[in-house]
Parts: sequence; C-alpha cells; structure tokens
Amino acid sequence: MEAVNLDGIRMDIFREIIKLAEEGLRDVYKYVVFRYENVKAYFCYVFRDILDNPKYGSVKEGYDVWKQYVESFGFGRKLGSDFLDEGNGYVPDRAYYDRQYRGSWNSLTVLSLSIGQDALGCTPLQLANLACIVANRGYYYIPHIVKKIEGQDSLDARFYE
Repeated sequence: MEAVNLDGIRMDIFREIIKLAEEGLRDVYKYVVFRYENVKAYFCYVFRDILDNPKYGSVKEGYDVWKQYVESFGFGRKLGSDFLDEGNGYVPDRAYYDRQYRGSWNSLTVLSLSIGQDALGCTPLQLANLACIVANRGYYYIPHIVKKIEGQDSLDARFYE
C-alpha cells in the first residue's frame, strides 16, 4: 500500500468529492455534472501554483516537481499488475518541451497538461487506479485479476461462460 504525498497542495476539491462519495454516488454525479467546468479551472490553477511557485526557483524546476506528483499516482509507468500487455502511458519530461519550444516555455505554454491533454498519455488502468486512490483517500493497491477466492471452491459459474 502506497500513500500519495502532495506536499501541501490544495486538496479541497478531492476532500469535497470524497465527502460527497460518503453521502452517496448520486450526489457525486450531481456534483461532477454541475462543477465540471470549475473542476478543469481548479486543476489549471493548481498546475500553475506548482510550476510558478518561487520555492522551486524556476518554472522548469516546478515542472519536475509536478511530474513527480503525477508519477506518484502511477502515470508514466507500468503499475506492476498481472494484466496482459499493460502499457506505460507517457508523462513528458522537461527536455521534451525544451525540444518542442526551443527552451522557451512557461506554465501557460503547457497548461493543457493540467487537464490530461497535450503530450500526457495514460492507460485505462492508470485512470482506474487514480479513481481508486481518490476512493481510498490517498492509498492504492496494485490492481490484480481475481483468480481464486480463499475459502471457496471457485469463482461464480457465470465467470466461466
């Protein structure tokens, strides 16, 4: 079990979603539908807060910190599950943007990364893993395929069909 550490980044939207999830899935659905545009803006603000934070010295150093946060959620690498053909996904490093923009880029240039666009690539399993991290309040387990349940002879017969 691994914990995701975001080093003091504002997590109020995640806390609100978790609170609503405890109240019932229907409420979460209403929240997401109602706040969809605000959620995208929120992630853009958090992204810029990280990249432009003076404690990192430069936007490029801030980008490296953001990349570490994203990778801590399991993006850009295999999760180590037993699924066949598990993909890596892709989280670009700052050298990628140095090549793309000849070394002249800032937080606004790569802002679309904050909502999962641009060069960011992820697999369905990585997205499911992110949902599990939120649902488990920051903890995740390596996903596995259920092959056998202890104390039972086998899986339900419908899974053999």
